[in-house]
Amino acid sequence: MRILHAGVASFTLCFLAGELFAADALYLDEKTPEAHAFDWSGPYFGLAGGFAWSKAEVDGGAIVAAVLPDKKRLYADGMFGGVYAGYNRAFGPWIFGIEGDAQLSDIALEYRKGAFSASYDTDWFATARLRAGYSIGRILPYVTAGVALAHGTLKTEHETTHHLTFDQKDTFAGYALGAGMDMAFSERLIGRLEYLYLDLPDTLHKRVGDLDIEPVGHTLRFGMAYKF
Repeated sequence: MRILHAGVASFTLCFLAGELFAADALYLDEKTPEAHAFDWSGPYFGLAGGFAWSKAEVDGGAIVAAVLPDKKRLYADGMFGGVYAGYNRAFGPWIFGIEGDAQLSDIALEYRKGAFSASYDTDWFATARLRAGYSIGRILPYVTAGVALAHGTLKTEHETTHHLTFDQKDTFAGYALGAGMDMAFSERLIGRLEYLYLDLPDTLHKRVGDLDIEPVGHTLRFGMAYKF
């Protein structure tokens, strides 16, 4: 957890440094027409980090009512960090591309009541998506959609009722939808702000009732990429 937070903090400092450096370069060229245009075509690779949140809805069964009488909806959140890469192609001001990303995460849900405890952790998630945007000089707002994967671990423990104690791991496949904005700070450095909604299959475990868990629901990330 501390390593992930330190990584996000370091990345943020690099992002701000890149912005200041690029601002000087843009200022020197602001009187030329080229300063207001940018070639988005080509491959790129970047680092990203951010915050994610999701929910778990619990429904069904006398056992669930016994161990979770006061909680029918639980929430998880946490940080994540990883890499992304893609390729863009320009058709006039319209930009189309393909992108993939993968990240480690510390998105956790924990619950404890009496002798019963439960936790759910999303260890990693990844997406492969298409992107479409409209270039406004050095700014590129875009929408994106594609497929998503996530891996999670569900653990429960009861001090006296052993059939409520188990450790289940799953990999989920679903889809991702979102929107974001890229900004070219220089000819090579491109910053990013992006929101994604990930819809993945629910986790159902009949041993403790129906557990409706979203491994990753929503993500907000900041990134910095190098354009080749």
